[in-house]
Amino acid sequence: MKLLDRILVATDFGVVSDAAVEMAVYVARQFDSQLDFVHVTSPGRSQESPGEWGESSEKQANEDLPQLSARLEELAQKAMGAGVRSVETVLAEGDPFERIGAYAESRDVNVIFVGAGEVSPSGQVFLGNTAARLRRWAATPVWIVKPNNPPPIRRILCPVDMLSASSRALRNAIHIARKLDAELTVLTVAQSPLGKAGHLAELRSTLEQGPPERREPHHQVFDEFLSKFDFHLVRSEKVVRLGNPRHEVVNVAQEIAADLIVMGSAGRTGLAHILVGGVARRVAQVLPCSVITVRSESPIRMTSEDEVPRADATFCATHPSREQCDRFQHGDELLREGLANEAIDHYRACLAEYGMCANAWLQLSKAHARIGELKEAQHCAARAQEALRRQEHKLIDDEAQGSHILYRRMFGV
Repeated sequence: MKLLDRILVATDFGVVSDAAVEMAVYVARQFDSQLDFVHVTSPGRSQESPGEWGESSEKQANEDLPQLSARLEELAQKAMGAGVRSVETVLAEGDPFERIGAYAESRDVNVIFVGAGEVSPSGQVFLGNTAARLRRWAATPVWIVKPNNPPPIRRILCPVDMLSASSRALRNAIHIARKLDAELTVLTVAQSPLGKAGHLAELRSTLEQGPPERREPHHQVFDEFLSKFDFHLVRSEKVVRLGNPRHEVVNVAQEIAADLIVMGSAGRTGLAHILVGGVARRVAQVLPCSVITVRSESPIRMTSEDEVPRADATFCATHPSREQCDRFQHGDELLREGLANEAIDHYRACLAEYGMCANAWLQLSKAHARIGELKEAQHCAARAQEALRRQEHKLIDDEAQGSHILYRRMFGV
């Protein structure tokens, strides 16, 4: 099972692109992903027509295709030498944004890695044209890599507004944190109509340190939202701030020294709306660290190399051992990977065929508990106990029947 099967790395062979390549190789090793290195040349470039997405684009325009292909192959060899399982190289011509986006969609790429853009002499990072267009318009999730922000990733920040876009971002942030063994900070910002810094500072103090009865509503809603996610094996903390999300996301990222921000970018109200405009632009302008933007698609998607066998009631009834059941092993793997909802669907399908599987009921109980559905978890645990009792009674009945004199004479035992 793979969660991040295919990664596209857009490169112009410059310093900024090198940072994206280094990060992509690191992530590909952790997720056992395939890497696709893509370089796009724009026709008709000249000294008067500078490159769009890297400081070395003018120079690359004068190189012939064999040289560019050789440089791509060099990147591929280095990646495979670092432990990446599979690498492809692509040399294309046209508008970089269009060709990269089209390739990502045609190959079902999970995420696009791209360098941030240009670095000024003062160290200020400016988001390049192609990176900015990909962040704003690409259907495929985009991972913008900040220069001088090398792996490993230790701290991840995920701002949420508790709507669908940020929920999708948080699910991905949790999976990334689990796989990279990073600490995850989940941030929500309660906006205030007050604009004076003094009032904001006072309200923030009340929210974060004040009496529980005054800060409880904010935290209670946040806790209820977080209870629906599977944080299994993830070191995490929650942070509630009062203020302007455009500033607070950047402030918290700098305070915790985040290596990566995972952001949702869809919606029309609340923080989700602002993420499309103000917050996303602010984070892109300041770029406190590398950033992933998640739109309608998720970078983390489950793919399985082996076909999962169909549930078979006869097999289930005669093979109660977990070790003998491939479907149980698959469901167990789903839980280990933090895919509680997928595990629930999987075990429900098993129980639809054979409702007396105590193992399936027990795992179903665990899966529901992971996402805060405690009533359903208790119900499934009770069903597991009931199924186990019935199996034990059947075993006793079978042994008693097998030892009965009439049974032994009838079957010649």
